Amino acid sequence: MPCTMEISEIQLYNSLRPKLGDQETQDFIRYVKSTVKNEFMEKEEKFLTKDDKVDLTRSIFLASVVNYVAVLATLLGIVTFTLNMLNK
Repeated sequence: MPCTMEISEIQLYNSLRPKLGDQETQDFIRYVKSTVKNEFMEKEEKFLTKDDKVDLTRSIFLASVVNYVAVLATLLGIVTFTLNMLNK
């Protein structure tokens, strides 16, 4: 199980300021926040919402129905053609 540690932005700033200085610490925190936000937004776009899942399910169902009708029409055409050939 991964170990997680929470730290506030102020705590991080106060920890890094003596080592990096004020401006560098602010820049670093802005960079981290921006990077995390961008990564989160990229990953969020990859997840299906409930509405997306319903739309996808509906599309798959409709495609299956169309495919089923096409197979039935093909079989009907083959049977009709065969019966016509046998009657001649």
